[in-house]
Amino acid sequence: MLVTATSGTLSASDALESFLVLWRTAWASQPWVFVAATVLAFLLTILAYLAYSGLFSAVAVSAKEPPIGDLVVAYRTARGPYSGAGALFTQACSLLPGRRALGVYYDDPEGQAPEEGLRYAVGCVLCDGEDDALDHTEMELMLENGFRIAHLPRPNYAVLVNEILGKIRRFF
Repeated sequence: MLVTATSGTLSASDALESFLVLWRTAWASQPWVFVAATVLAFLLTILAYLAYSGLFSAVAVSAKEPPIGDLVVAYRTARGPYSGAGALFTQACSLLPGRRALGVYYDDPEGQAPEEGLRYAVGCVLCDGEDDALDHTEMELMLENGFRIAHLPRPNYAVLVNEILGKIRRFF
């Protein structure tokens, strides 16, 4: 069925009706075209997702000089489910807003340790390398609130992995 307009313009309802008539006619005569187009669109979507995830990119692993120096950190340790670390992060970041936070999780939650026995440490970086001066008032504030202070020497080297691997792990 061919739909034409005599006035040169179609109303929205006429245009929709024309489209639906053409759609039904094409679907009835060649349904395999629409099935093939749908399958192709699905496969292209999966391929684009895999490319975005970095599946087709090489993973570059290298040992280089680390981008950090000596660290002075204020931290607290705790035991229990790792979901409890959020409260410690909130406390540390509330005391020193703007400082980088860090967390160390010692046990594998899916391993042999029971959930109540999981160990973790949470805190803030007070000083990073020679360029960043240690603020003693910040250190005293953290000590007054039950945090401990640790001095971590600069590592000799670090193993670096390109960002593509991180993207893949986020999705799987």
